[in-house]
Amino acid sequence: MHALHPSGSLRRWEILIGKWLGFAGMMAMYVTLMVGGLTTLAYGLAGARVHHLLRGVALIWFECLLVLTLTLLFGATRSTLTSGVLALGLHGMAFIGGWIARAGTPTLVSPPALSCRANRCGGAPPLKCNHLWLPGCPVRSQVLW
Repeated sequence: MHALHPSGSLRRWEILIGKWLGFAGMMAMYVTLMVGGLTTLAYGLAGARVHHLLRGVALIWFECLLVLTLTLLFGATRSTLTSGVLALGLHGMAFIGGWIARAGTPTLVSPPALSCRANRCGGAPPLKCNHLWLPGCPVRSQVLW
């Protein structure tokens, strides 16, 4: 913000909104290209299809927007180093909190479901299944996603 010296026609909040919109658009393009490339690669190499792709992309983009908003908010009120440490520290705490929350919850797929099964889904699977080749398995096996 110190490098920009607004003339009389631009207010400080207008510069902040412009920076936020520019960074939000750049992050939207980055997330779209990254997820599109990874999805294409996964489908091309393993035939894996992603379920609820738009929901996942929206969550990734909203997380980026949250970190961007916190960074610009702290950058407007604190020093550069303090704003970076605060934004990254809060993001890190939330990330580790997600790990801790998942540690105590039961999973939908039991470990034997990820092992090799020769019956190829054996009727109606409880979840969506993709047939992938697992190393060491004599036949194509079921992996629940």
